[in-house]
Amino acid sequence: MYEKQTVSLRQLGETRAGEMRLGRWFANEDVRQEEIIKTITDNVRPLAKGRHVLGIQDTTEINYQAHFKRIKNGLGAVGNGKDIGFFMHPMLVLDAQEGTCLGLSAIKTWTRNEETKENYKKLPIEDKESYRWIEVGQTSKEILNQAATLTIIADRESDIYEEWSRIPDEKTHLLTRACRDRKLVNGQTLFEYVKSLEVCGTYEIDVPKRIGKRSVHKACLEIRIGEIEIKKPGNCRDKTAPSSLKLRVLDIKERQETVIGQEEAIHWCLLTTHEVKTLPPDIFPNSSLRASGGGEAIWGKHLFCCLWIASELALLAITVTY
Repeated sequence: MYEKQTVSLRQLGETRAGEMRLGRWFANEDVRQEEIIKTITDNVRPLAKGRHVLGIQDTTEINYQAHFKRIKNGLGAVGNGKDIGFFMHPMLVLDAQEGTCLGLSAIKTWTRNEETKENYKKLPIEDKESYRWIEVGQTSKEILNQAATLTIIADRESDIYEEWSRIPDEKTHLLTRACRDRKLVNGQTLFEYVKSLEVCGTYEIDVPKRIGKRSVHKACLEIRIGEIEIKKPGNCRDKTAPSSLKLRVLDIKERQETVIGQEEAIHWCLLTTHEVKTLPPDIFPNSSLRASGGGEAIWGKHLFCCLWIASELALLAITVTY
């Protein structure tokens, strides 16, 4: 499938006999999804040993509506609530220093066959679809237990209090885009606090065109860094979760003067368990990053986390220390 870039049995089998053999193999009851996933994820164990690895997780849907007449069972509704298919949530593993792809550390699949319950928000996290972010993180920690450091990267849906509480440890960190304006122990809210932070540096990126959303332009991003302590939300049903958690925040927002017309300014508010310090002026020697402010911190090893923020389709390099 990888070599031929297709899932068509006819093309994979090449001949009628080859197609039949492959079809029988997939139809064999001894060929189970769990074993296929285990084989895939086990391959990354030795490759991650001793490395600092990035685990990037997200959700996708596989839509089979075009084949609904041929598929009788085993599927459910996808995102639009009408088409049939299933959901998949993998974690892709990269070497943090080299950027090379090492494989997949976890793959979760499921079908959606029930309507959302009325008391959904009051359910424990284990009974919600969003538990996938925690489940895949926990599975990946076990698979990647020989890695020197694991940094799990995810978008807004992964901003879950129970995940911040359960996943991080001495060598496992989270880097997640903020989803909600959380209440802080100091009485402020997250976004209110971020607005009060001073700009510690700027970074210019070339923004590609997105039809109906963004024009091609060079955006100047202001970077703000701070430390926060978030309060346990009232809808968190985990009685073992602490009443508050200490995190770091990196706020990246486009300067208004580089925004085109009525388009929305680029804005990423990132939360992390990594220690984040003042930006040094030379972290991007080949870019137009300009660090402002006073004295420079003593910098140790740098982690360059390359984030694909799907909503912006822009690659942003964030530097954190560990």
